Amino acid sequence: KKVYVWICCLCNNQHRVVEMKKRKEDIPFEEFHKVFHGRVTGIRHVLAMMSPWTKPEYLTRVWCIFELFTASMMEDCKITIEMPEREREDFLEGLDEDALKHADKLFSVLSSTDVEKAEASVLSDRENILNIVKNETGGYGQFNVAINGLIRTWVLQLIKDAARSRLDDVVDGEYDEDCAIFHQCVGILFQRLGELESAMEMYQVELKMKVKKFGSDDLDMLYPLGNIALVLK
Repeated sequence: KKVYVWICCLCNNQHRVVEMKKRKEDIPFEEFHKVFHGRVTGIRHVLAMMSPWTKPEYLTRVWCIFELFTASMMEDCKITIEMPEREREDFLEGLDEDALKHADKLFSVLSSTDVEKAEASVLSDRENILNIVKNETGGYGQFNVAINGLIRTWVLQLIKDAARSRLDDVVDGEYDEDCAIFHQCVGILFQRLGELESAMEMYQVELKMKVKKFGSDDLDMLYPLGNIALVLK
């Protein structure tokens, strides 16, 4: 199987763009839009790179978030959101220190995308894309909700994967204090976000660990059982 990667700056002749800018000329928006739309619909797989995780450049560029939205509207288009390995490690290390605070920080950064604040190298491109968003996608609000929804789903899965990874490192589900506390914190985060099924999953992991270590009648059962009760309320 062969894998082909389409990279905009390599596949669109940037030398020609630079030369035209020197002559104070611009590539017509329609031409870029035609190429862009053709590639997204033809390849049907968009990779969005979130780096740095504290303020991803991708979410500040109007062409990029418009690309993400275009892909999300296609039934047969796959969207992969990723972080470079170093960024991912930095984020996951922060979860160990304070899962709730750290995850809140990531959500505030990644789930507040505003297309009206996004930029483009060519001002007219930005204006044209905003016109499309306003008149053809249901407006700025609906556009932002769609993008932030994609990011939210990805962040939740990222945190779930982190929890699963920690559990995989525990031998036979034995009690591990750090792992139990992590699942408790992630459960509280999911509960706060209304992701009750995921919250229950985290609390159940914590409960099983504590039952195995302390027994079902121990006072330590109050915390996971209390949280589970709140989910079921």
